[in-house]
Amino acid sequence: MVSCSQFDLADYSNSKEAGEQGEELLNMSQNTADIYYYYFDTKVFLKEQRDLFLVCFNDAQARRDYIAELNSVSLLKIWNPNGSNIDIEDDPYNFLILQSLDPNLKYDLIKETLTRSDIKYVSPIYGDDNTCLTAVTDEFSVQLKSKADLSRLVEMAAKFDCSVVRRDDFDDGVYDVRLQKQNEAGAVRLSAMFYESGLFVFTSPAFVWFGGIASTDTYYSDQWGLKNTGQYFNSGPDINIESAWSITEGDNDIIIAILDSGVELTHPDLSGNLVAGFDAISNTTPGGAAQESGASHGTAVAGVAGAIKNNGIGISGVAPNCKIMPIRVAYYSSTYGREIVDVNAAVFGFNWARTHGADVINCSWGGPTPSGSLTTAINNATSLGRDGKGCVVICSSGNTENADNGSVSYPGYLDNVMAVGAISINGKRKNLTTPDNENWSSNYGPTLDVVAPGVFISTTDLSGSQGINEQRLSILNKSYDYSDKGYTRWFDGTSASAPHVAGIAALILSEYPDLPQDLVRRSIEQGCAKLSGYSYSSDGRYPEEYKNIEVGYGLVKADQALSRAYFANIQNTLDNTAGLDFTIINSSSYPLEDVILDVRGTINGQEEYLISCDIFNSIENGFQAGYPVYRGYSLSATPGTPITNITLDLYASCIDCAGNLEVGAVFDSPTPTSYSCFYFGSGDTCQLSLPDIVVPNGTRRRVYIRIFDVY
Repeated sequence: MVSCSQFDLADYSNSKEAGEQGEELLNMSQNTADIYYYYFDTKVFLKEQRDLFLVCFNDAQARRDYIAELNSVSLLKIWNPNGSNIDIEDDPYNFLILQSLDPNLKYDLIKETLTRSDIKYVSPIYGDDNTCLTAVTDEFSVQLKSKADLSRLVEMAAKFDCSVVRRDDFDDGVYDVRLQKQNEAGAVRLSAMFYESGLFVFTSPAFVWFGGIASTDTYYSDQWGLKNTGQYFNSGPDINIESAWSITEGDNDIIIAILDSGVELTHPDLSGNLVAGFDAISNTTPGGAAQESGASHGTAVAGVAGAIKNNGIGISGVAPNCKIMPIRVAYYSSTYGREIVDVNAAVFGFNWARTHGADVINCSWGGPTPSGSLTTAINNATSLGRDGKGCVVICSSGNTENADNGSVSYPGYLDNVMAVGAISINGKRKNLTTPDNENWSSNYGPTLDVVAPGVFISTTDLSGSQGINEQRLSILNKSYDYSDKGYTRWFDGTSASAPHVAGIAALILSEYPDLPQDLVRRSIEQGCAKLSGYSYSSDGRYPEEYKNIEVGYGLVKADQALSRAYFANIQNTLDNTAGLDFTIINSSSYPLEDVILDVRGTINGQEEYLISCDIFNSIENGFQAGYPVYRGYSLSATPGTPITNITLDLYASCIDCAGNLEVGAVFDSPTPTSYSCFYFGSGDTCQLSLPDIVVPNGTRRRVYIRIFDVY
């Protein structure tokens, strides 16, 4: 758990026994249909595992003693899906997941377990399957609507057998509330009741995700994702990195924060690119080092994004000259064979990253239960980071093992982050039928943004015997095929896909450091290649909105993203200078050619050309042209001067038009409110009138011209 700033609440401490309200809550909590919490104002229901619960011990010795005693207990056993030798293993995080052999007696066993003095807390286990299980600690976070209500929070905590234990370092309106050990109601139930009081912006249980890191172990190989020469399949799908590197290999002022299970700080292919990080699990800085044997995930992710190039060893990251900030928010449990994401640590990690100079934040993990406190931290990163320009947040879409029905995981589905899915070696969304023989699928849905390579990814690995390569080869009974155990060719999952995109975002910011985070994401989306075999649909507003639920905007292309960012940077610059621009959106079924546009208006009694431009390239159906590729003349008149009698003349050739097209034009909106029919095949000019405006002051006004079929 993360330790935030302590403050004196000794006068409010509460040590009374759980009263009637606690008993009532316990009875309610046993009704699994009523288990819910609030994600802001949305009620989220949880499905409790019938036979599982988590126990957190005070220390490692207590855990060892309990394991020894449990051998003689007939109604409980340690949940052990991997067949690990749990009896002799010391888990430094002091967790055990226990399984009741009689699910009807689970709550009696929880009560009995809570009576032990060496137990810190007990939590139910939630989740639909064993891929990613959720537990809750003995705490939940709240954000006060009014800081003056702190005393009411303290009173409410005491009433429900809790205490306020911490104030957040980054927001003095956010507090952590801890349950007394005997409080059997649970943090989920209590957080919901607190929210229903109306005092809070959010109340958020402190979730722990078992298996929240979206990755499955795979082989190590050549970096086909960067340059595909047919290493595994036909040559073709990759991210065009060499073309991008001809523009930039990154700038060491740009920092990619890797929020993960820690990084091997002495790795020769990473150490020269590392900046001081933070260990949000043990609350230490400088930190961010991988702590456990098997905690190779963060090192692998870091290598994909930013391993050093041209040093004569190993691999190259996508952004090899950018810096890596390791922030440890997860840890590896060999007992359960998976990484465990501490959501409270992730909240602290986001806040620490954006206040310590991170430009891009990579999260190759996710979970099934959205958290108000984590969403708030992400919102702060995307709005307050980089001096108000926002950190670019990249998330994996998630994996589903042995099935192909997974939806985009939280927090990847949030609007202000980029959700990245995985393609396999054949250029298709990774699923159970792709030619890689891996039994997992890349999660997808309408909130998926882009896809990137996600199987057989070459990257850095822990140097010891517990790296990805060593573990994978031992399972497959293969001999080690590299003398240096600091690398693997078996990293896969959407965990591997996300840092490809984080690296591209870092390359963009290396060239255009003033771009807001939303324009960085848009540049990546606009630069994607549409993958064959998928249909794409759009509402016609922007070309990047041609999406498919399985692959989003398509496969990321580093060079094309940089090209789009060039124009986005012009856009960002022009937005702060006076003038007029235009965008033609061709939402019709026909390509337009030989487009000529003139916009005229009267300023101080004299008619002037406001925009005059010829577009020599065809505007394909479903695409747009104009701003910022072509821009109107800057206006020399005094800002605030009226511009009247504005007319728009549009000439274009329309090949094989079946009939009239509808044309609409308006200032500052992609969707005009009215349209006129015009036949572009006649050789005449379409003329429209626009409303009066004034000469802009420090900004640019844009004319949107939109063309539709006539139905």
